Amino acid sequence: MFSREKFASRLLVLRKQAGLSVAALGDALGISGASVTQLEKCQRSPSVEVFGKIADIFGVSYDYLAGCDGAPSPKETDTLYLEISALAPSDREEVMRYARYVRANPRK
Repeated sequence: MFSREKFASRLLVLRKQAGLSVAALGDALGISGASVTQLEKCQRSPSVEVFGKIADIFGVSYDYLAGCDGAPSPKETDTLYLEISALAPSDREEVMRYARYVRANPRK
């Protein structure tokens, strides 16, 4: 069962571990930084689409993010996540901007 409290707590921890600002995460999710803050403060629940994007961005399982599982399960994105998390915050922001660009302009 979905636990909004656990979700909010885990989102905050994951964002801080990744060194992302609320604005940068909001951009990656297609929502405002204020909306990210509301999610982290347990003031709202994510849409299904945003929930899925959060799990993908941080490379965690849906069960972990929803509070149903105690440990994040590794995904294929672990190596990429580790590489990006080792970057300086300004470099992570640049990677996020590039990722948004690539997503918005897929190869034909």
